[in-house]
Amino acid sequence: MKIPTAVFYLALGAIPVAVAFPLAQAPAPPKPVPAETAPAAGPRAREAVSFNITEVESLKLQVAQKDAVIAQIQWQTAVGRFNAEIKAVHDAHGWPDSVVFNPNSMNFAGPPDAMDKPAPAAPDMTKPTGPPVEPAKAK
Repeated sequence: MKIPTAVFYLALGAIPVAVAFPLAQAPAPPKPVPAETAPAAGPRAREAVSFNITEVESLKLQVAQKDAVIAQIQWQTAVGRFNAEIKAVHDAHGWPDSVVFNPNSMNFAGPPDAMDKPAPAAPDMTKPTGPPVEPAKAK
């Protein structure tokens, strides 16, 4: 085997290694465009720069969001059960609709009873209520 042929075959053996090595490395995330070179799109142009996160970080954020949605649904269900229990107690006592539940004091309360107050006196229509009126003069 001649030397140029040996070098050729040796070079062929190095090509797959030279090509495969960069492909095996993880691709680098794209670099954000600096604010100075970003296209001007008004006063909020600097906020338009996006920053990439890893797949693991993305998945963790998705799980946290789903946990928050589940917690919100559970909270809404608990509030619904609480309101149903309030209505059941209210109905069991037969109270009027003006009696309401105060969740801060955990008590039912209503407006002051109208029977406890004296009824307002009717106005006396026999007495004049305004300034005296002079009779009209005849012509």
